[in-house]
Amino acid sequence: MKTRLALLLSILASLLCVLGLPLWSVRYALFMPEFYRRWLRESDFVAQVSLALANDLPRRIPEATWPAWLPRAPEQLRSLFDYVLVPSEVEALGERVGPSWAAWLLGEAPSPERVTPEMARQLSGDRGENIRAFLWRALPSCEAATPPACLPADPGAHAAVGRQQQAWWSGFTGDFIAMGEAAEARLIAAWQAPGWLRWVWYAPLLAFILALIATALMPDRRRWVCMSVPLLTTGLFVGSIGGLAWLDRIAPPDIRALTGIPFSMGTLTVFASLWHALMRILGPLWLMGGAVSLALGLLWLTLTFEHRSSKGIVVALALLTLWGGVQFYPGSLLTPVATLPPPTTEPTPTPWPTFTSTPTLTPTPHYWPVSPGTPAPTPSGPFTSEAQLLGCIHGKGKPLLALRLADDEIQALSANVTLRYRYPALNPLPQVTHPLTFTAFALTDDGTEIAVAQERNLYLYTFPSWSRTLRSRIATFAPIRTLAYAVGRTQLVLGLENGYLWVINPANGAIVWLLKAGDSAVTALAAHPTQPLVLAGMADGRVLLWDMANGAQVAVLEGHTAAVQFLVFAPSGDRALSVDAVGQWMVWDVAQRNVVRQRTPTLTGALSTLTWTEGFILGGTTAGELLFADEDLTFQRLPVAQNAITAVHLDAAGAALIAAADGTICIWGVLHVP
Repeated sequence: MKTRLALLLSILASLLCVLGLPLWSVRYALFMPEFYRRWLRESDFVAQVSLALANDLPRRIPEATWPAWLPRAPEQLRSLFDYVLVPSEVEALGERVGPSWAAWLLGEAPSPERVTPEMARQLSGDRGENIRAFLWRALPSCEAATPPACLPADPGAHAAVGRQQQAWWSGFTGDFIAMGEAAEARLIAAWQAPGWLRWVWYAPLLAFILALIATALMPDRRRWVCMSVPLLTTGLFVGSIGGLAWLDRIAPPDIRALTGIPFSMGTLTVFASLWHALMRILGPLWLMGGAVSLALGLLWLTLTFEHRSSKGIVVALALLTLWGGVQFYPGSLLTPVATLPPPTTEPTPTPWPTFTSTPTLTPTPHYWPVSPGTPAPTPSGPFTSEAQLLGCIHGKGKPLLALRLADDEIQALSANVTLRYRYPALNPLPQVTHPLTFTAFALTDDGTEIAVAQERNLYLYTFPSWSRTLRSRIATFAPIRTLAYAVGRTQLVLGLENGYLWVINPANGAIVWLLKAGDSAVTALAAHPTQPLVLAGMADGRVLLWDMANGAQVAVLEGHTAAVQFLVFAPSGDRALSVDAVGQWMVWDVAQRNVVRQRTPTLTGALSTLTWTEGFILGGTTAGELLFADEDLTFQRLPVAQNAITAVHLDAAGAALIAAADGTICIWGVLHVP
């Protein structure tokens, strides 16, 4: 009878632990300010909300009731929300009010800290005036819009329009704040926390008491099984749940079905991003909690054995389990996240970068030079977004994969031929036909050697003459997806389809390292400009930092939810940039191993090429737009081609050579016209 009762109590203790430990962990996280900062950053909450509001509001609010002073185009609305919703301020607000709202939701506080005062602060004072100035800069001309929410042609009439806008802004902010206060009051009055939530804290303690009673009922060494079984069961179950959450295998629930509310697609997207971020944060915490519970269960289990060897094996397993749990500590909410820099107080010069004074290509562009040998205009000053089109070289109809300027020669790489032109005269030079077609390639920094991959085979040639530098062919055991030179050309890193990094010495083809990066394919590589560090982007969204001096993995940078397609180091090497398949950009602090800025910009077309040069980040899109971005991922755009941009090269004199998918090479630069 006692044995059956002890068994029943052990089962009840196991159920309480299995149910209580995950809930206790969530409750613990909700009272940590660090949790909210990490959650907002992991989910890219600000960018997701900005995009959702910009797309949903014009569809849900009729044009007749839309405020005339607010832009209605989603692109302009997105720029407004990007300016108003500052990530550093949103994170600071979440850290401050998050625990207060958690205490109220769990029934431990009568009411939470109100968010409306922060809204009022944002919309009034200097900050509110900056937002109004931001809207002022977005006003269209009265030639294209209806008064009064437009700028008249007569500059003297601007003051009257400004006074009208100021009066509207005062009324708008007052109504908006009143609406927010009323919504908060209704929400607080409607919520009544379930009583059982208060007992979540005590579930593990109650389980421990039940296990102790069960232990006291057992007569011999088997009694300690009553203590170990609940802990072992909890460790296995919670650890498994944590692993699934960490691997993003737990799908978000259907909130439409749960609540019966027809949420918009934008809201569903924001919820999905918050859910996936929550799982990525709680997953390591559950894994660590499961490891601790499993280790404690193993330690209690040692008391059931008599032989020292059996006890030693169980203790070793417990220590190994604890060590495994500690491996997830860097990715948990227990580790601090760097604070984002505060925003500038002044409004941006324009609501969205525009280039009205920049000439763009027309359907029938004027190709330059008119005749062979005509010298190119020499640009002066730094290359900026105010670039001027100097001219184009006719395309050969085949996409150009790489472009470089070596001394006085332009070298353009296509799939089967290397085109060469004398620069700046642009006289054509003899072309070089490639000895084979290839699926991936890498050029050395000085452009004198090229490594090309053909499925599983690797070949090394001089460039652009295409003579073999390594007589032997190198064969890998999986297709080569990407490759990069590293450690001052002494290593060539190959990213394989099966998740391995195959590192060779390009001088003799010898294998330096054979490294297991993961189970998914290696999709992108980037080498540090001065140190033996290499970043490897994976198809599962992870970014791995490797030290190629000893072949060791230094860090795992997590945050992407799709395959990493582009990786570049900053020229200084202290920052790195990664871009994934869904368009999320993330700037990493290489030394601190954390993300310092992330954004998912709305682009015309997909990103097709990316480089980080002194002063700015430069990219090209499949829609023919040249992208400029600073380290804070503030974007500017310049339409430069009618086809996809496939390669970009910057000349030290200030000219940019831009290659397109049709083989055309256009030269852009800054000209000082007297």
